[in-house]
Amino acid sequence: MIDYYFIVRFSLVTPTASNSWKMAKNASDFDEYLSEILSIERLRTRIELFKSLTIPSIQGQVSSNEIDFKIHIIVATSDLMPKEIKLELELIANDQTNIKILYVPHTQPLFMKMTNEYILNTSRQGARLVTIRIDDDDGLSLNYLASTIPYINFCKDNFCLSFTSGFVVEYKNKVFLDARKYTFPRIALGLAYICTRDSYKNIYELGSHIEVDRVATCFNVVSPDYFFWTRHGFSDSGGLTDNQKMLIKTIDINEVITALGYGGTKIEKFISR
Repeated sequence: MIDYYFIVRFSLVTPTASNSWKMAKNASDFDEYLSEILSIERLRTRIELFKSLTIPSIQGQVSSNEIDFKIHIIVATSDLMPKEIKLELELIANDQTNIKILYVPHTQPLFMKMTNEYILNTSRQGARLVTIRIDDDDGLSLNYLASTIPYINFCKDNFCLSFTSGFVVEYKNKVFLDARKYTFPRIALGLAYICTRDSYKNIYELGSHIEVDRVATCFNVVSPDYFFWTRHGFSDSGGLTDNQKMLIKTIDINEVITALGYGGTKIEKFISR
């Protein structure tokens, strides 16, 4: 019995967030940071990717009928979210019963507390708990969940899974461009932590994804390809450098669609439009 919790921070604003986000480094003060993070232009780009790539890639996970599992999606967002974007988030959640929106007060560091309370109140007794990081503009292979099963079945609790191989894809003017195959050990996208209720922690409590192997055993799952890492003008972290782009050749987007199992799905239509 496995309970999966995909945790999405949708433009979450907290008292400490401005110390870590790339965009915040371009702001001279907290008010400017808020203005940039909550700009409608930025949020429009992200919610389009969220509802057309992120959510379908989670909901479309393929797994054996022999496995007793449940998928939960936690969307932690700011209590300052503009009304029109908040409405779109709620429409998405109302249409899919396994999505929970948490409105985190921007004045208090309550993200972890609210997330943990929800997980511990909704997880099943005796279940293995898997908490997973994913941003609101990225996607996962539809075989991601199935690939976690062997590790969950045969390994002890309190360990991480890092799915190191995937694709970086540029997104500009509503078009996906310049897809590249990419390897990134301990990438935040898809990083999972497996535990039980008795030994519970969520993946964010382990700290920086780059140094997660310092606080927990971390298995690097190197193949096949697992992630769709979108880079665009409103990305929260850096993408490939110019030198990396020169060294890593571009591939056809259809190769990405096939590798991640998106063929014949709504994701394929969105990516190929």
